[in-house]
Amino acid sequence: MKKTEPLVLKDMKFITILLIAFYVMASVSLVTASPPVAKLAFTENQLKLPGKKGVCLTLRDPQHKRQVKNRTWVENMKRVTLLNPSWNYSWGAQRVPPQPDSIEFVPMVWGGSTTTKWLEKYVAPEIETGKVKRLLAFNEPDGKKQANMSVQQAIDLWPQLMELGVPLCSPSCAYPLGHKGNSEHVVSATWMQDFMKEADRLGYRVDYTGVHSYGGTNAKQFKAKMKQIYEKYGNRPLLVTEFASADWSAKTTKKNRHSKAAVLKFMKEVLPWMESQDWIAGYAWFSFKPSSAVGHSSALFDEKGNLTACGRYYRSITPKNPSGDQSVNPD
Repeated sequence: MKKTEPLVLKDMKFITILLIAFYVMASVSLVTASPPVAKLAFTENQLKLPGKKGVCLTLRDPQHKRQVKNRTWVENMKRVTLLNPSWNYSWGAQRVPPQPDSIEFVPMVWGGSTTTKWLEKYVAPEIETGKVKRLLAFNEPDGKKQANMSVQQAIDLWPQLMELGVPLCSPSCAYPLGHKGNSEHVVSATWMQDFMKEADRLGYRVDYTGVHSYGGTNAKQFKAKMKQIYEKYGNRPLLVTEFASADWSAKTTKKNRHSKAAVLKFMKEVLPWMESQDWIAGYAWFSFKPSSAVGHSSALFDEKGNLTACGRYYRSITPKNPSGDQSVNPD
C-alpha cells in the first residue's frame, strides 16, 4: 500500500509556504513603498498663499551700516512691486515700512544665531497684527557659506518656530535631494533627509517643504525633480523659494551655456505648469545680476533697473492669467 503523509504534516507544510510567501511580499512592499504622507496641521486654505508667484529681493535698511547700494528697501521695493507678485520675502524677518498691504510679506529666520532675537523682535508682533501669516526657516543650512547649521541645531530651535502658531516652511537646502560626492562647502550630504526624518520622528510640525533649484533649461527634468522632492518628504506642499537657470561652470557671461532665449522658453513652460499644480504652494524666481557669469541670462532686471524679457514675462503671470504673456520675445 502507498504511504501518504499525515494530514497534520500537510497542513503544516501549507502554512509554512503561506508564511514564506507573506514574508516575501511584505519585504518587497517595504522596499518599494512610498514615504509616508505627512499629516498637515493647517487647512488647505490656511496654507494657500494669495497667489503662487513671489519675489525674493533683499530689503535692507538704508541707514544700516551694512547696507549695500541697490539692495536696500528704497531700490528693491520698487522692483518688487514692478514684478507684480502676490507675496515676497527678503531673507530677513523684518516687514519694512514701505511694504504694500496688497503683497504678503513672508519673514525668514535665516540662521541659528539670529532665530530667537528675530522671532521676538520682528515676527511675533506682526503675527499678532495679522500681517504675517507664515514663516520660512533657515536658508541653505547645508551650505557652509550660508546658514551653516547642523541638523541638531535646527531641530533644537524648531519648537520656538512651532510655538508661533503659523504654517512653517522647512529649511530650504541647497541640495534638497542630497549631495553626491565630497565637497568642502557642504555641511552634510544628507542634511535635508536627516532633518525631515528627525522632525517626523519627534512629531514636529513642518507644513511646507522648502526648495532651492538651480539647473539648466530642461523643463522636463525640472518638473520631475519637483515631483521627486514632493513625494520624498511626505507630500507636503512645496515652496520653491529660489530657482533659476544657472551655468555654474561659466567664467564669463559669454561662456554661459544658457542663452536668454533658452531661459525665457524654460520660464514659459515651467511657470504655467507650477501655477497648475495644486501641490506647489508658491515659487520665487531668483534674479541674478545681469553681470553674473553663472546666471546673467536669468536676470529679471538689466543694468539700468529695467525689466528684461524674462522680467516682463515674470511680471505678466497672475492668478487670473497663470500662463502669462506668451508673446514676450527674447531680448
